[in-house]
Amino acid sequence: MKPYRFDLMQGWFSKKLFSFLFSNTHIAPNHLKKWRKIVSEGMAIPVVDNSSQMDFLALYHGYQNAGGNFPGFPLGISMLPWISIRGWLVTIRALALWTFKKVCLFDPFTGNSGEEISKIGRVPFALFVKPGSARIQKCLYSRGNPLRDLIRLQREASYRIFLVPHLIVYDVIPRTEKKSLYGAFWGKMAAPKWTMRLKRLITRKEVQIRIGTPVNLQTVIARLQEASDEDVEREVHQTLEKEFDRKLRGISGPSIPSRERMIEKILANPELRDFFSEEAANQEKSVEEIAGKARRYTREIASDLKISYVKNWERALKWVWQNLYDGVDINKEAEEKIRKIARHYPVVYIPSHKSHVDYFLLSYVLYKMNLPMPLIAAGTNLSFWPIGPIFRRSGAFFIRRTFRNNPLYGEVFFHYIRALIAEGIPMEFFIEGGRSRTGKLILPKKGLLAMILRAFNEKAANDIYLVPTAISYERVVEEASYIRELRGEEKKKEKMRDLLRLRKIFGKRYGTVYLRFGKPLSLKGYLKGEDLSKNSRGIDGRQRLYQQTADMVIQEIQKAMAVTPSALVAAAILSETDKSLRLSQIIKTAEFYRNLLEKTGAEFPKTGENTERVFQRVITLFTQDDVIRIGPDIDETDPMFYAPPEKRINLEFSKNMMISHLAPLSIYCWSLKAENKDINLSPYALFSFLTSLFRAEFLLNPEHTMKLYRTARALSKNFSEFETKKVRNLLLNTLEGYLAGASFLAQEQERPFPMEEKKLVQKMMKWGNQMLSSSQIRCMESVTSATLKGCIRVFQSDEILTQVSAGKPSKGKEISAGPRFKTIPRITTILTDLIIE
Repeated sequence: MKPYRFDLMQGWFSKKLFSFLFSNTHIAPNHLKKWRKIVSEGMAIPVVDNSSQMDFLALYHGYQNAGGNFPGFPLGISMLPWISIRGWLVTIRALALWTFKKVCLFDPFTGNSGEEISKIGRVPFALFVKPGSARIQKCLYSRGNPLRDLIRLQREASYRIFLVPHLIVYDVIPRTEKKSLYGAFWGKMAAPKWTMRLKRLITRKEVQIRIGTPVNLQTVIARLQEASDEDVEREVHQTLEKEFDRKLRGISGPSIPSRERMIEKILANPELRDFFSEEAANQEKSVEEIAGKARRYTREIASDLKISYVKNWERALKWVWQNLYDGVDINKEAEEKIRKIARHYPVVYIPSHKSHVDYFLLSYVLYKMNLPMPLIAAGTNLSFWPIGPIFRRSGAFFIRRTFRNNPLYGEVFFHYIRALIAEGIPMEFFIEGGRSRTGKLILPKKGLLAMILRAFNEKAANDIYLVPTAISYERVVEEASYIRELRGEEKKKEKMRDLLRLRKIFGKRYGTVYLRFGKPLSLKGYLKGEDLSKNSRGIDGRQRLYQQTADMVIQEIQKAMAVTPSALVAAAILSETDKSLRLSQIIKTAEFYRNLLEKTGAEFPKTGENTERVFQRVITLFTQDDVIRIGPDIDETDPMFYAPPEKRINLEFSKNMMISHLAPLSIYCWSLKAENKDINLSPYALFSFLTSLFRAEFLLNPEHTMKLYRTARALSKNFSEFETKKVRNLLLNTLEGYLAGASFLAQEQERPFPMEEKKLVQKMMKWGNQMLSSSQIRCMESVTSATLKGCIRVFQSDEILTQVSAGKPSKGKEISAGPRFKTIPRITTILTDLIIE
């Protein structure tokens, strides 16, 4: 018996114990497939970075569990405590021979051309980059340099020898520069302490094995023909170390500098120092005074990530997901694609924003997927105590809502972003700015994206990848506050007492959350070497590029957005304005919308359940939340449901999760009414008019009108009158909302311009409610602050309305009639004629 053969000498007790402890050690199917391919092509030597008995046991049992080729023994470390009694006797004899005679009888490299190693199999042993040096190992392997012995063996052997880096992942720990008590006790991800390893095994947590790019010794030796064994060894060792670092970067990200070092690095930037001098001259202040203000801004902005906070959030969020939601549905096929990018380049995640939960969700999902966690751009409205300090230490950095009139703050913030990109640190920001109160995507804000493009142009990184990310909810926890705001109440600033109200949201469940990663965008490929410097494009050219990029990102988010079952059910219920629907009718209409969406290429969750059963589950959820009610009916097998008028707005939020996919088709169905109404427009002209009018509501590009028209016409070719009406009604509330806004403006006596936007919205809402009372419009969800603000924005863009300076400086800008205000009566006439049945 060879004492180095752990596979033959493992004791009975240790075999049972480790089979249990390491039963949660897993290798991903794609990694296992890769390993088997390597083994089939030659001799495969697993290489582990740290010298650890537990790491070898994880490797040994992990491959045993997966049915793959496992290493016969660990070269360079002793497994003496875990071998059988017979193994002990053999080892004691070997130790005695080495101690008294310096004879190593059991060296696996003895014999010609590695004959002894070849007998063991294609995976003879595991190699450690940092081998141990215990005396007991000398009797098993006396030369002490296994890598050089493998190089010699490869020179003599005809078969290929592959050194395959293996990363044993016990826990995902962000790499931070600053030392912490957590790291002192548990160690780092790259070098976990025995406490970390033991804790993960005892608590039955998953241990993952990940495989890196193999090093083909035959190829390396052929490339370095004249090099000595020592030079080849140095080259191989460096390659392995780089691969381990690359694998770690793809999981935990780059090392994050301490907050203090990041602040000093930013303030010492020569370009920023020059800006201080310019700003001091402009403001007639000293450079030191400007620099002091910049330091305060930097401290206000900068994150201060601490590992202990990350681990506490992991436990807290796990409890939240279990008690609030039915699960998180993710397109995991994007995981490896993002990981490959994260190993080499900074990644910027750009998610949709519908809830405060978004701040935690993406980071938690990335953490659980063993992907680097991003630092998150959060509004300063969340910087109040104690939430602000907690968020800052959990990876948030803070940004003001606007700093248009504060160039110093803007320049400091840009240099912070530039420093993060230069360090390769992943980021996350919400391109919509604030949370969507309607469920629809909001027109993108290009400010932070423009800074990222500028940083790339200034060579902060070789490339930057933008990852559009879509988050959909069946229900959002802020639903009640959103509805209050949509009905005209002012948004309340977040305060400490809001935390005390959180307990109210734990009384019910909010369904499933759907997260979809879109197609990553390489800025290098997108810009194709274009120079964005101040002199190349001009201000207008750069602004157009920033806007085009922002529009493209938001469109990619929309494409990736999963259509939730609750969106389909809500749309089906809202398709009738004043009638109850039977269960079978709701399901039939929801399936009709689903089939249409499939034709548009929309993304659907793969639930594995029967579609009808999924819809019934959503109806039950809506009923429990009193969003819909069961009507009095004698048919219990096919009950009647209806939405109370005041609850339709709740359903509207869910419907809006999918409305953008079908908006062009609905507009086309409305345009068909041009043939029956005294509108004096062709169907295409009416389609163009509505597409332009609703461009901000549904992210429609008027430049693509003809393409949208043809696609919609093809989709609706075989529609019945019933189906046409169902699709048309998807946008009925939008038409009615814009009619309320336009008809208010058309009443001369009710528009004392100029007027603050807030006051104008309030007057429009009052007018809209009067229209509801007089049955001029039918849907209560039509008259919302969000729809009327969207109407005002479009009218401003079309110069129907314009902004003017207020009489009082404190009021800022006010709304007044624009050059094209006279078109308002025509808009009102078209919308009125369309809505009238």
